[in-house]
Amino acid sequence: MNGICGRILEVDLTRRKHRVRPLEDAVARAYLGGRGLAGRLLWEGSPPPGTPALAPDAPLVFATGPLTGFPVPGASRTAIAAKSPATGPRSGGAAAGGLALGLMPGHFAVELKYAGYDALVIRGKAAEPVSLVIRDEEVEFRPSRHLWGREVSEAEKALRSELPKEPFQTVLIGPAGERLHPLASAVHNYPCASHAGRGGLGAVLGSKNLKAVAVRGTLHPFEPADHKAFEELGRRASKALEGWNHFETWRRWGTAALAEGGSDAGLLATRNFREGTFPAVARVGSVRAEAAFWIRSEACFYCPLHCRKVALVRNRKGDGVAVAGPELETSAMLGANCGAEDLAGVLLVKRRCDELGLDPASLGNLLGFLMEAGEKRLALPSELGNTGLAWGKTEAMLAATDGMVKGEGRLGQLGQGVRAAAKLLGGGSDAWAMEVKGLEMDTYNPPALPAMVIAFGTSPLGGAHETGHSREVQDQRAVSDSLGLCRYHTYAIGPELQAALLQAVTGEKRTVQDLVAAGERIWNLERGFLAREGFGPEDDRLPRRSKADALTVGPRAGAVLTAAAEAEALAGYYGARGWDPKRAAPLPATLQRLGLADVADALKAG
Repeated sequence: MNGICGRILEVDLTRRKHRVRPLEDAVARAYLGGRGLAGRLLWEGSPPPGTPALAPDAPLVFATGPLTGFPVPGASRTAIAAKSPATGPRSGGAAAGGLALGLMPGHFAVELKYAGYDALVIRGKAAEPVSLVIRDEEVEFRPSRHLWGREVSEAEKALRSELPKEPFQTVLIGPAGERLHPLASAVHNYPCASHAGRGGLGAVLGSKNLKAVAVRGTLHPFEPADHKAFEELGRRASKALEGWNHFETWRRWGTAALAEGGSDAGLLATRNFREGTFPAVARVGSVRAEAAFWIRSEACFYCPLHCRKVALVRNRKGDGVAVAGPELETSAMLGANCGAEDLAGVLLVKRRCDELGLDPASLGNLLGFLMEAGEKRLALPSELGNTGLAWGKTEAMLAATDGMVKGEGRLGQLGQGVRAAAKLLGGGSDAWAMEVKGLEMDTYNPPALPAMVIAFGTSPLGGAHETGHSREVQDQRAVSDSLGLCRYHTYAIGPELQAALLQAVTGEKRTVQDLVAAGERIWNLERGFLAREGFGPEDDRLPRRSKADALTVGPRAGAVLTAAAEAEALAGYYGARGWDPKRAAPLPATLQRLGLADVADALKAG
């Protein structure tokens, strides 16, 4: 097929060996690439159910899409998948983790594909810290003991000084990943840092003694099947994006503009999800950031939006440090959810996330939970490391973040995620530990936005809002994630244009219906992965706060989500999906229809 390299690079860190195996056309047709391909390779390569997520044999997958590397706006995302060390079924069971999935913006996927690979699969554990350096056919296991312990910016600078003077693209972990922290992320393109953050992907790299992956590709081994059609469709895609009614807003302010809009609508997670309106949102949002902090915009591969912002936080001497953001999750989770009104302080906490390799969304949720625990005297000041952690105290947030990553005393124990913290503290705190499947919820408050019942409840990751709030949107996003497209571009570049671009690239007729079927297949494969690991319907339920505490301020004051409404929404969803409501898992007939007979067999055996 045109548009794919037809090659998967498999790396064994234990034996320091690698091999290239073919990517079958049938797999590329069924799963497209990107997220779908990563999920399929993870399913096929995972050790038996119940194996710990950080076991050496557990695979880590990087995957590109069929549109990656072509001049299509937004075709830049890298899908990174692994078993999650941060999530698990509430019942315990035999499972050791759910699904960790990162859709990382930037340039990494393009370079991996230009090196001649559709996917990179990493297994094993190096005896000593290494960095994996890939340049086309050359694969090097570069000793990296001297990089271990360094924060991301310092480690990346040192690594680049050792590499040839070429535009290598890198993914690194910081001290959080090295210490196997469940909130650890992988970081790309510092200082305009992109995180593959949800679900502990940084800890997976750390468990393999893998400090970094650096890729450089010069082969460019693919062309569109129909050049003329592709050029016309590429122009159409660019015009559609530029004609999108939010194009200028997005280009100017990026996702940070959604913080003010979310709060004004009463939807924004505020003070550990107590409210949906943050009165001081203007102090941590996009307008304030533009006026006082932003110094430049950056773009992902072939993207005219330039929506990624770099801020400069100055000190009293007039010097400053560059920080990526704020974007929506920074303003929401490190700002509103922690009651923080000081944007400079919020940005400095975000910078610690970038340097330590830590998921900012999960961190903001956990900090908000610990602030409430301190307020209710469930956590004593000494248990919080005597940091003074309290609503709005950004200096205390910085100190607590470092303490949690260092694993210091009781704070180190409480810093292992909100589910673990609630279990340690007791006192009914699980009712306001805002997590689903063990993953901290982000950004939006369900009582004000009941669609979050589906978004948070049924996401294969857990409490992540971006996978979609309805069956149709979920399938569409599975498709765009698998093509390699940025989700933001899909508001303008819809399914019809996506199908036409795919056909022009591959030379094979692809309809919107084909893509819908692929999205449904990918979503059910991911759900099959969770079912195999012991997740059930109880793991789709939101925390009790979402169904007990009405909002008290803002345009959604009085809003509350009832348990009956949640149950009704999930039951309707399971029925529409063709899932067994007793297991919250796809029925055998559904899996057979989607060509997932092996998944059906695995779930039957389980």
